[in-house]
Amino acid sequence: MVLRREDVQDSWLREYSFGGWGYSHLIPFWEGPFESFLYIDADCVVLGDIVAAVKGQAPEIIIPGDGGVITDEAIIGEHWFDCQQVRRLLPAFEPTGWPFFCAGTFMGKRGALDLDLYKRLHRIQKDDSSATSFKYGDQGILNCLMFHAASEEKVGIRTKDFQKFPATMDADERANALRILNGESQEAVVLHYAHVKPTVFHERGGSLDWLHRRLLPGEIFPEPMNHFRRLVMQENHEWSDVRLWVEDAPLLYQSVVSAIARNLLKAKSSRAT
Repeated sequence: MVLRREDVQDSWLREYSFGGWGYSHLIPFWEGPFESFLYIDADCVVLGDIVAAVKGQAPEIIIPGDGGVITDEAIIGEHWFDCQQVRRLLPAFEPTGWPFFCAGTFMGKRGALDLDLYKRLHRIQKDDSSATSFKYGDQGILNCLMFHAASEEKVGIRTKDFQKFPATMDADERANALRILNGESQEAVVLHYAHVKPTVFHERGGSLDWLHRRLLPGEIFPEPMNHFRRLVMQENHEWSDVRLWVEDAPLLYQSVVSAIARNLLKAKSSRAT
């Protein structure tokens, strides 16, 4: 289900949750048709029955991860929030030592988080010209809200390793994802294309493989995402492959410009040395 601006009753949520990245993630914690919900980013691919894999006798919140905690304040500051600023704001809360996560997917429960605290953190982020208080849209804010609530024993949080990032998956993980896609495995996983988005130009072995090798370095594992993109195109349009090429052409242009810029910088660096 998609929540749209006109579905939101709270005037503050309606004003500040749209028009930018991430903030709509949080709406179901206060408004939505379901008490419990599974949130999934638009740049994710779901393989298998992820709801069955995640649900069960769960606490209020289930987040992706292996349960490992992060205590390094530099890492937390780079990806989530400024620990010193959070300590000043919430003196009773120790912001390190939590299982921080990328907010591309998670399971939550309506009423689990503090809306007034969210508004305070959002205002701090908006007024922060250095952009260091809370990182990446709602990601830092969401982690702070969840772990602060857990520290006060207002919510239960459990981790489950159900989110993978295609760019960092090893060969075995990619092979297993393809088995799920082909119906050969009953496992389930959410593939989150958090950085580079796959295009038809990324596909190895295709008619444009030479373009991939020259302009689009790296292995981002485009097959699962492009599989579903093709299915949608085939269901709704004729000439589906041509439409995908047209849709992806602007990204190819950006890659060409980036490749030229990289080569110019490399040449300039070589001359300087």
